[in-house]
Amino acid sequence: MSDPPRSWRWFLFGSILAAVHTVLFAVIAVAVAASPDPEASMAYYVFVSLDYPISRLYQLPVLVSPVVLMPVFGGLLWFLYGFVLQSLFTIRSHSSRWRLAIGTLLLLFVCALPELFLKSLPGWEEQWHRGTAAREAKDLDKAVWHVSEAIRLSPKGNSILDGMWDYLGRLYMEQNDYPHAETAFANALTTATSKPGSRPIDVLNAYNELAQFYERIKDRQREKDCQKKVIELNRIVYGGDSVQEADCWYRLAEIAYEEGNLAEAQALIERAIKLEQSLPQPDTWSLNYMRDRLKKWTMERK
Repeated sequence: MSDPPRSWRWFLFGSILAAVHTVLFAVIAVAVAASPDPEASMAYYVFVSLDYPISRLYQLPVLVSPVVLMPVFGGLLWFLYGFVLQSLFTIRSHSSRWRLAIGTLLLLFVCALPELFLKSLPGWEEQWHRGTAAREAKDLDKAVWHVSEAIRLSPKGNSILDGMWDYLGRLYMEQNDYPHAETAFANALTTATSKPGSRPIDVLNAYNELAQFYERIKDRQREKDCQKKVIELNRIVYGGDSVQEADCWYRLAEIAYEEGNLAEAQALIERAIKLEQSLPQPDTWSLNYMRDRLKKWTMERK
């Protein structure tokens, strides 16, 4: 077997290392794809250490997939490692020293790429503004991406972080992506509850969104649980009886009616009507509507 041409010898070791990197990544990718365990994807993080110091490139947005970044930039990094090492062991001539200098400069440039890329990316506020603008332009995919990035980049103490999660949940709802919407609304509730200076109104809004979400997907038990929490928080936020609480009792009555519990539905709607009537400024339309529903349900029980 003949030796490789002299002009290619300088690239041989680096090429071998780059090929090893690509093969290793391919093996892990296939293993992750074939595994039923959702946590198998954590195997990708082996490249965070193998490809140090460019591992921060994997924080780049999904517009540039890590599945592309890992083999490309990681392979380039390993190639330069091999090229520099090979140049070090053959540093006997002027041309060899030039190759070592060029390889070292390229290696330093590749190692600096994370800072160059990440610093040029917009911060959370800019991502948030781009997300809301994309929503107004009815580009939901783009809106979801920018808002998700805003949340990822947002400081933990951000006072509107719960609202950002809520906004993301509503974007997912518009896309009928219910699993991601539920996660976003749950995160909004967790954030509203745990943030410094947590206000009852913020927690109330989060429970309201979850209740509407469970109404949308027809998960009645979870919707009832949320409505009961909303009732408690309404009494705190509004300092007693309110139109909002009456609406919650009415919604619980509707759920009981849908489940075939007519006696419970009648008792709940009577409670809603009584509360609405006691208010200084009751909602006349809502009150008349509930009275009509009560009349209908009473006749059905006879």
